[in-house]
Amino acid sequence: MTNKGWRGALAPWVVAAAREPLAHFALIGALIFAATAVADDLHRPAVRLNEGDVAQLAAFWETQSGRRPTPEELRGIVAERVDEEILAQEALRLGLDRDDVIIRRRLAQKYAFVREDLAAIPEPDEARLRAYFADHAGLFATPGSMALRQIYFSAERRAGARAAAEAAMRTLQRTPEATVDGDVFILPLTYASISSIDLERDYGAPFAAALARAPEGAWTGPLQSAFGWHVVRVENRHAQAAPDFASAREAVRARWIEEAQAKKREADRKTLRARYRIVLPRDVAP
Repeated sequence: MTNKGWRGALAPWVVAAAREPLAHFALIGALIFAATAVADDLHRPAVRLNEGDVAQLAAFWETQSGRRPTPEELRGIVAERVDEEILAQEALRLGLDRDDVIIRRRLAQKYAFVREDLAAIPEPDEARLRAYFADHAGLFATPGSMALRQIYFSAERRAGARAAAEAAMRTLQRTPEATVDGDVFILPLTYASISSIDLERDYGAPFAAALARAPEGAWTGPLQSAFGWHVVRVENRHAQAAPDFASAREAVRARWIEEAQAKKREADRKTLRARYRIVLPRDVAP
């Protein structure tokens, strides 16, 4: 049968179907269904990775493993990244990011890092550094130090550690060179040179302050620290050394930049606070 014959045979059926209202409804329904499917697809959340994202994932893999990923491994890496993004978007959709202190803190830190990167502190010139050094010379002085030896009495090993230290002190006051046995100590029993800063760090501020007032060549104590009780003899002291700009320049520069960054952060904080209306309970309002 010719093409014309087929068309002639089908034409009456097509014409008849076209005249049926049910056929009209079916066609309209099919079009609506197709349009809805297309619209739903367009409105689905998208997860997109471009070539740069894939290259970054591959580079991170290489950093961790020491080699480039194979094509199969790269497909697996990309699939994991897609699944991670989908889970993250679902978490956001459900509001799981709200009222989470860890997420909030991480976002705040990330924003602060971005702000610091965008607003880098300019390099200070020589004149500015010299002026800062002149105003803060004491910060860069070499701290004073002392030579000392000590006898230690452990509060953990002895029920009467303080009494033993007091007895040792009485013996050494009578005979400064007497041999008095103490306990084994995790820190040195003899220092050729230790600064007041290190003494305060290791033994506490009251301990360091007491030794700062102690006379040279005489036993002092008992002095208490977090470790127990000590009887200490300051052998000699070395005075604080005045700094010079040349030797302290890098320390001056680092401190100047640190202070400039702190001032910048404080200014940013005030600017950001001004953008918000802050509502607090009366008893904690500033």
